[in-house]
Amino acid sequence: MARKEPCPNCGEMAEIVSEGDREILRCAKCGIERVIVGKEEILPVEKKLVAGSIILAIILLAILYYISWQMIAHVYT
Repeated sequence: MARKEPCPNCGEMAEIVSEGDREILRCAKCGIERVIVGKEEILPVEKKLVAGSIILAIILLAILYYISWQMIAHVYT
């Protein structure tokens, strides 16, 4: 069963149909088809890249902290 909502392009009533894990707005008058809800998968490679970048950021922050601490200690000695 399709729901009906106004088309963002022409304003006429358009059908929203579900196909798998996404919903598509289809307007018969102007012919627009627009995905309005889509479920994206997070790939394992993306998870590894995010984890690697967080670890690298932590390491770089630790290096900057160490260098700045050495500079502060050098000024006070």
